[in-house]
Amino acid sequence: MPTITVKFTDESYKIIKNYLDQHEIKKNQFVKNAIALYVAMTGSSKALLESDPATKDFFKGIKKIVNSKEYQQQVNELLIKLSQKYPDEELKLLCSGFSELEEKKKTLEKKNDPGPKPKPKRRPGHPPTYE
Repeated sequence: MPTITVKFTDESYKIIKNYLDQHEIKKNQFVKNAIALYVAMTGSSKALLESDPATKDFFKGIKKIVNSKEYQQQVNELLIKLSQKYPDEELKLLCSGFSELEEKKKTLEKKNDPGPKPKPKRRPGHPPTYE
């Protein structure tokens, strides 16, 4: 059976390991599920966008709405109402949870720098060749 090997930074590995331990998932099952989810999401989103020009226009319209000043103002008003409804401790806990998730997401999205390519070892009795 073919295998896949992946390298993670120490930070990324700790985050993944903690998640696996918390949810009692085996590494192989985690990788299989992640690949299946990724393939399904990218394939369906590409198919959706390429299938109909009206779909592209729809998503462009949503992007305009979300970036508009009126929408931002409505979101701010909603946040003010929510902050008045809930105690400060709960809001701080919620915000800290979001910031923690954002940090983990950024850590996992970092690209792993493999470093310089290793130099081939010189075999004894063979002079180096220069190009």
